[in-house]
Amino acid sequence: MERTEQASRTPDPREVRGLAPWRRFHLRVTAFFGVLAFALLGVMGAVSYRWARETELAAVTARLGALSIALAEGVATDDIAAALADGEPSSPAYQRMVAPFAATAVDEPDVQSIYVAVRPEREGWLRFAADWVRTGAPATIGEEYDATEVPRMVEAFDGPRVEEEMTVDPWGQSLSGYAPVHDASGRAVAVLGVDVDAARVARIEREVSTAIGIVYGAALFVIVLSGLWLGRSIRRPVARIVEAAGEIVRDPSARVGLARADELGVIARHFDRMAAGLE
Repeated sequence: MERTEQASRTPDPREVRGLAPWRRFHLRVTAFFGVLAFALLGVMGAVSYRWARETELAAVTARLGALSIALAEGVATDDIAAALADGEPSSPAYQRMVAPFAATAVDEPDVQSIYVAVRPEREGWLRFAADWVRTGAPATIGEEYDATEVPRMVEAFDGPRVEEEMTVDPWGQSLSGYAPVHDASGRAVAVLGVDVDAARVARIEREVSTAIGIVYGAALFVIVLSGLWLGRSIRRPVARIVEAAGEIVRDPSARVGLARADELGVIARHFDRMAAGLE
């Protein structure tokens, strides 16, 4: 009777294989470190994306600021007054203003529009004196523009300004830079604006996302392989110890024979010494 009860308590390797996945130690260890690594990668990816996006946008805004200042210095205030007085896009004054804009856009494919606007009587409003656009219809000469939602554009009368985020107006979504146009006395009589199309910013975000996705996708792949290796390095020795426990009951000369330098190796050696004592 005693031998039967002892036999019924004999370790069976099939007990390990029959355990539910969430009860297996190696799977729980692998899952824990996998989730932890995935969470850390997610945080690092979000931080990296934000840093890379801000770095790229900073480069674009710096270019916008420099471009608007350079173009504003080339605008003659006499041409602004003449274009407004004539009211025709074909007038020589108007053409003298927009010709440099079109030439600049050849080397700056991301620029969507370049324009010059003066300040009318209404506060927060501007009036177009010239407008060059890559696609679509330009603003008509003298057309008024509500700049109350674009305060940096009005502030540009006091000095160059660059939008830090995308702005939306009737012409679409863009990132803009502004610079004052001064007369001979140094007074700001107009503002020159340069708009970069939203597609440029979207392309920056897409390029950054792709680069980070590749880097962190590769890192995740390595982590998954490492997790599988870790799980296997735990599962195989544990299974061998359980198997040896069952063998020793039937044959006291059986040994684990696990040559490892870690804790599982220590357990196996103690197990073998215990088996030798029983034998």
